[in-house]
Amino acid sequence: MTKLLAAVFLVSLLPAHADDDPAPKPNLLQRMWQSTKNGAGRAWDSTKKAGGKAADAVKSPFQRGKKDDSEGKAGWRKLAMTMIMEPPLVKIGETRVIELTVAVVNKGKQPVRLDFPDSKRIDVLVKNDAGKVLSRWSEDQRIEKEPGFVLINPGERIEYFANISTREMREGKQFTIEAFFPGYEQLRASHAVQPRR
Repeated sequence: MTKLLAAVFLVSLLPAHADDDPAPKPNLLQRMWQSTKNGAGRAWDSTKKAGGKAADAVKSPFQRGKKDDSEGKAGWRKLAMTMIMEPPLVKIGETRVIELTVAVVNKGKQPVRLDFPDSKRIDVLVKNDAGKVLSRWSEDQRIEKEPGFVLINPGERIEYFANISTREMREGKQFTIEAFFPGYEQLRASHAVQPRR
């Protein structure tokens, strides 16, 4: 009988202690709603009171450094650029156009942002053996004056395509095809071409 009374007594104490338990932790939606009610920069507290500041400032991982800032320029160094020509050999009289695939891959661990003053993302030059520019791919392209940017995530590969005319090329002479990103002259890939019959 004493055991039964002790069990009843313990059971009667349980609801009294349940009210003293701390409030359950809020889920994501409750925290978002409470932060909206409490104002920006306030943290959720389990007692539903406004806490201290969550952070002094939010920094964007894609900040655009100053032109002379070495930290701002460092992002492009994590990019690897390649260029593939099709066909790889130019035959005078048969090859009228060379199809280029220009690819860039982010080899780093952080996203890289490239900013551009207009809609042109790449440009391609054809140079003779003396280095004189014979043609520029962008001269035949429609370029919008709106600035833009390209964000390249870690491990991501972005490709651009360009068709280059061979009308300036002559048999037995050496030519260079250079692809680059305007504003990022260091991002450059080139391929030597020696047309033949």
